[in-house]
Amino acid sequence: MIRELQNLTGHNRREWGDVDGCAESHTSPRGQSLVEMALIAPILLLMFLGVLEVGWALRGYLVLLNANREATRFASRGAYLDFSQLNIEDVGYQFVLQHAMDSLSGQLPLDFTGDEPNATMIITHMEVDTRYPCVDKDCDDECSADPDTTYPNDDHIFLPSPVGGSYDDPDGVVVISDTFRAQYGIGAPAHTTLVTDTLWQELRVQNEALNCQLMAKDPAVAPSANSVIIVEIFYDQPQLLGVPIISNRFTDPIPLYTNTMMRIAQSRQR
Repeated sequence: MIRELQNLTGHNRREWGDVDGCAESHTSPRGQSLVEMALIAPILLLMFLGVLEVGWALRGYLVLLNANREATRFASRGAYLDFSQLNIEDVGYQFVLQHAMDSLSGQLPLDFTGDEPNATMIITHMEVDTRYPCVDKDCDDECSADPDTTYPNDDHIFLPSPVGGSYDDPDGVVVISDTFRAQYGIGAPAHTTLVTDTLWQELRVQNEALNCQLMAKDPAVAPSANSVIIVEIFYDQPQLLGVPIISNRFTDPIPLYTNTMMRIAQSRQR
């Protein structure tokens, strides 16, 4: 009799244990995880798409920067541009543009000369030839350190026509010409970001210091000119996927801008 009661009690315990197991299955954390994943998945997807768009923009910028540098390096060789020409078409800027397009190798769909251009290239030339930095004295460290002791009256300065302003009146011979700047592609609103009036003064100080150092070593050396070429490229790159929320009027297209300045190689024999 006692054994039968024990068996009955054990059987009841197993039944209640089964019931408890069912209750535990209804409160499993797996359902909660699915809900959390459903809430988090869209956010993770947007973050992933954002990483793709950032990578796409960075890739476009690096490709554009490389083309800019190649074009500037090509122009700085001094053998392809003739700034003595009075007609801007005869200077040779079109060769710089073509070299930039060749450097791209189709990696970006830039169009500067078509019926509907989507990018802008601005090529600017400046030359500051301060010639003899000192007068009535030998060049030394004092001459290059104190701008008041330099001799600006023999300076030759070649500048592009100013955009939306004018230059401070520099001493010496100043030549301002439209042939020292060329623009291809979209017109307004793209325009040069160079502060030309400040830049030529910086070039002047650098050239005075360079010539002073050269003549301090050898008074008979010919002065060196500071002649530079600057290439700017503007391009609005469309987003890769254009997903809503990520793509909006503030972020699509992505404005890209690069500029490179190099000194034009030239002989010091003048």
